[in-house]
Amino acid sequence: MTRDLDDMRAQLVEWLDGIVDPRRRYGRTCLERFAQEQPHLVPLPAHPYDTARVIYRVCSIDGFVDWAGNRYAVPYDHVTDILPVRVTQRELFVYAADLACVARHELAPRGAGLKLDPAGLHPPPRGRSPVDLDQLAVAFDGLGPGAAAFFRLLSAGSPRVWGHQARCILVLRARYTTEDLDAALAHAAVRRARAPRCRAHPRGALVAPDPRRVRRRGHGAPPRAGARRSAHAIARPHGI
Repeated sequence: MTRDLDDMRAQLVEWLDGIVDPRRRYGRTCLERFAQEQPHLVPLPAHPYDTARVIYRVCSIDGFVDWAGNRYAVPYDHVTDILPVRVTQRELFVYAADLACVARHELAPRGAGLKLDPAGLHPPPRGRSPVDLDQLAVAFDGLGPGAAAFFRLLSAGSPRVWGHQARCILVLRARYTTEDLDAALAHAAVRRARAPRCRAHPRGALVAPDPRRVRRRGHGAPPRAGARRSAHAIARPHGI
């Protein structure tokens, strides 16, 4: 193990003088063979080799990404987005879809359970949600036609009712594929269209099927008789 470049050079001199085999093998010594091979060696890279780990995380509804038992703040513009995260030995970098760096943090001790926002990316709320509700419509449209249809029903009421619940749905992209989530939301929208006069749920929630079950059963197919509903609750449009 070397401490720095000078220490490595000192150890190399010691190795050449006292450890390397000076005997001739096949008519030449090790140093003579190295002198012949040196012009053919590939040069070292201009920059140090990047050993950072790259992962993907869904930005939570409150504007954080999770890593190693801690939460790191991200600008509210990226709520519910799937973001590339680069983790080095001491720092964590969060990038947007265009690979522009949007957040940089010093790594906290693993498993400390901290919420870190040293740059003040999350100012105190001033009476309205810092998340642009128009971004939610764009995000649902990006999931597919089924999700877009569900969002049109969901957003019929007051944003105070459905804004938070819509963001909770988008966070499910961390667990399910886009295809499965779009199929589940399409199924929920079809069920709502078939029962326009049903009474409102006491808690204002529409129970959507598990995306994996919808995919096996077929897009938009009605549930089997006696089948249990999934525990995943998706917000019901206001006033339904």
